Amino acid sequence: MPNSRENAALDPATALFLRLPAPPLPPRKLRAILPSLLSAELPFPAGDCVARFGRRRPDGTVEAHVVRRSDLSALLSRLAGAGQSPSMVLPPGPALWRWALSMQPLPPDTPRAVVFAPGQEADGAASGAWCVVAAGHGELADSISAFRPDPSHAGDGPTRRLRLAFRGLPHGLRVLAVGGGAHAVAAELKAAGVSVAVPDSPETALARALAAPGLDDLDFRVGEFADPASARSASLPLLFTSLAFLVAAAAWAAAADSSARRAEAERRAAVAERAASFERLAGRRLATRGAAALAEAREEAAARRDAAVAAPDCAGLLPAALDAARASGVALSRVSIEDAALSAAGTAPDETAAAAFVAEAVSRGLRTSLSEAPRPDGHGRLAFFVHPGGAGSGRSGAESGGRAAP
Repeated sequence: MPNSRENAALDPATALFLRLPAPPLPPRKLRAILPSLLSAELPFPAGDCVARFGRRRPDGTVEAHVVRRSDLSALLSRLAGAGQSPSMVLPPGPALWRWALSMQPLPPDTPRAVVFAPGQEADGAASGAWCVVAAGHGELADSISAFRPDPSHAGDGPTRRLRLAFRGLPHGLRVLAVGGGAHAVAAELKAAGVSVAVPDSPETALARALAAPGLDDLDFRVGEFADPASARSASLPLLFTSLAFLVAAAAWAAAADSSARRAEAERRAAVAERAASFERLAGRRLATRGAAALAEAREEAAARRDAAVAAPDCAGLLPAALDAARASGVALSRVSIEDAALSAAGTAPDETAAAAFVAEAVSRGLRTSLSEAPRPDGHGRLAFFVHPGGAGSGRSGAESGGRAAP
């Protein structure tokens, strides 16, 4: 079910939702054991699937969204044959659940469900497409399942599936019905005494859910299935940063060479003027001999040394800035380094990560600090800016973390 160039939904029958019992470990250690926990719950090898994991929930479980590699590969092949390459491939149930949270805000712990039902064929027979039922409490989904309605079994519908999910129909249950068959679902559930809402244009609900922001953690286009276009776009900022640094380094080297040549010319002119004054005093041409000649030769050799040799090694500072970004978990979009003074722009998951980037950069010999408090960038992250004279701490990066480079 493609959504223009942007996102596509898996066939509901191929998307698996699990809640893994997880020990109370730090996030990094927990991520390391999640594949093993998943393997114990799957009827097939974990290596045969692509899995995306959520955070540890208050009930001590971790959400796992799973698809078999063969099913994902087949979907991408079908879309490629139709001339489409989606940026993301998402499980429809979780995407609809998150979209429903914004469409139907409810008090915490309210039993709620989202039922997606496709429309019917023109002759009125069931289309045979898969329905999705996501059920839970408050903001957390407890179960997400897919089923194909059986036209010969009148009781095999959303009401029965909700009873199975909740072990009965709980008091206060609120349901959002979406899809082309939303009104038929609403009629069935209302007859069972369930409160049901149908949004405007319910047939476009899935497309709107797939287009919503903040679904990156559900995307199955990772690793070998990553979208080449997205990968190229992600590499552009670093490419441009590297090119800008190389251009700046070349300009700096040219300026240093020009400065060294000018200093050498001025030194030679001074030596020539001094020699001319001695010769005028002596009334004849003088020649330097012995130890004095050796000392003069050493002085000239020292003066001819390339100024770049004695200058600070700025060529090694871009990797230092990038290492600081990796260590603190931030992404840089613009970098400028001059004489160990760092100016940069980027995004961070939170203010702690932005401050950690400054500390990491200073510890690697750069002078910088936050220009101002990080601000939301509209995509779930915080935009931040640093430069040597930033106001984040009231001191320069060199003063707060070490000595400035000469």
